[in-house]
Amino acid sequence: MKVVIESFPYFLEGFAGTIYISLLTFGISVTISGLIIITAEILDNRKVETLITVIVNLIRGLPLLIILFMTYFWLPFMGLHIDRLLAAMLGLTIFFTASISEVFRGGIQSIEQEQAEAAMALAMTRWQILIHIIFPQAARRLVAPLLGEFVRIVKGSTLLSLLTISELMLAGREAVEATFMGTQIYLTIGLMYFGFIYSISLIAKKLETKFYYHY
Repeated sequence: MKVVIESFPYFLEGFAGTIYISLLTFGISVTISGLIIITAEILDNRKVETLITVIVNLIRGLPLLIILFMTYFWLPFMGLHIDRLLAAMLGLTIFFTASISEVFRGGIQSIEQEQAEAAMALAMTRWQILIHIIFPQAARRLVAPLLGEFVRIVKGSTLLSLLTISELMLAGREAVEATFMGTQIYLTIGLMYFGFIYSISLIAKKLETKFYYHY
């Protein structure tokens, strides 16, 4: 127990790294995926939608660790030398942008088609329909699923310890290597992850009840 108490400030530093990486990855992924889906909806082009679907399915079909290795090792091999953290976050962003794109697509498709058809009958443009009818309703339904994706990003960030990126899992691993107290340390790390993720899950559940079922 003494080892855990002495190492706890180091764990908090690693936890701060986990939150920083997760929030930044989440923000960038949401922005990019949102722009992709909005562009596809505005263009309403079958070829564009097919291309996006193929790319998204290809990325989602790969394990996150493979994508991390690709951005971490392949980019320098191809002559593109970037910071280790940036390379790792690029891998996370690529993977979760594809995943969040499907969340956005599902949210938009959950809105009844009859509403868009009624708006078209009133001579509204596709852009007006998206901005004034589809997106406001979809946004309410997307809050909880997006928080679920944030939880997945936090869990996925544990793989960055394999790339020696400073985050909570790496802090725990280094503490184990220094003290050989694996059970106590990993139990503490697990409880820290559980406490944070469970809190986010509770928030997501409450928001889902408020914004979706009571809509």
